[in-house]
Amino acid sequence: REMTFTRYQDLAVWMVVPFTFASILATGLWSLNECTMSTVLIFRNALPIMTFVAERWLDNSGQISLSSVLAMLMTLTGTVLYGCSNISVTAKGVFLVLLNDAIMVFDKLIQRQLLQDSNFSVSLPLCMVLNNTVGIFPIVGLAICTGEAWTWAASIQEASSSSWLLVLLSGVLGCSLGYLALRVQQLLSSTSFLVLQNLSKVIGILLGVIVFGDPISGVSALGCVMSIGGSAWYSYSNMKIKVAPNTAGQETQSAEKKTS
Repeated sequence: REMTFTRYQDLAVWMVVPFTFASILATGLWSLNECTMSTVLIFRNALPIMTFVAERWLDNSGQISLSSVLAMLMTLTGTVLYGCSNISVTAKGVFLVLLNDAIMVFDKLIQRQLLQDSNFSVSLPLCMVLNNTVGIFPIVGLAICTGEAWTWAASIQEASSSSWLLVLLSGVLGCSLGYLALRVQQLLSSTSFLVLQNLSKVIGILLGVIVFGDPISGVSALGCVMSIGGSAWYSYSNMKIKVAPNTAGQETQSAEKKTS
């Protein structure tokens, strides 16, 4: 009942998103074959800065805060410190990671423009369904082109019941995450969304250390703390920017009442 739209034009524009989503997934997986996870994480943490510049260029009304810029640089520095001991880069890997980053910036910007537009008529549940259904076609096409599709039959036969259970659970969690991500995109800027996304990865690293005992050096631990601190600082700076106009408006109303 909630999967609705009123304008076919909006539906056609949103059809770009499933293809960018599939491209992000494919280039991300290919980049992991060429680089270590730390390398990808370092490049990925540069995304908020790229998106920050793009958003300010597209939307001149946005306020630029020095503390927000410094917070993003602190987050990036922390990630570099974390991954500096485990960096592995090839020319192909750099190309794939940068391509993945560019597609992700484009994807977040177009989603933000559409979802925060009051005239956009496609409901969030329908957007999520389109992402997870239409996105299948480019993924299948890539699987055929790379030859991976021809190994599916053997993989299906060898898969155990526990493997299928994990696939089912990942699908359910993926759909939930997809819907919540769209909802967050309605409320936050693309830059804030990517800062939040990167923060979740760093927290995942720390949980791995605390819960599963993953090894980590002192420099890497410092980098994780800096990344989390930078993300928190960025959120606090943005919150102050949003609160300031409201406070100014309340003071103006109070002054007008006293005058009258």
